[in-house]
Amino acid sequence: MAINKNAKAEAKKENTMQYIIKVTRAKENANRPNSYRFSMNVNGIDINGCNYITYTDRSGEQKSFISFPQYKGSDDKYYNHCYFKISDDDFNIIEQQIEAIINKE
Repeated sequence: MAINKNAKAEAKKENTMQYIIKVTRAKENANRPNSYRFSMNVNGIDINGCNYITYTDRSGEQKSFISFPQYKGSDDKYYNHCYFKISDDDFNIIEQQIEAIINKE
């Protein structure tokens, strides 16, 4: 019996969660250049204390990432309060909304 890889890929796409993301506020971190602190609403749930950080890696390429709110455990490790898997499309949406809020100020 042959495995239909296209059918598996389509099923996987159908099982992915669709997020409605709205960045509610954003401001530049005074202590860190190219770093922004922001809050967002995801499917009706508010997430406060996220960070959007832009940096240059060793090869000279400009990269960015989103850090979720964290707390420090008794073992001196940091743990996320909340987390959801961000697709490339969702990342771009968040990035554009942060930029729009920062440029409006």
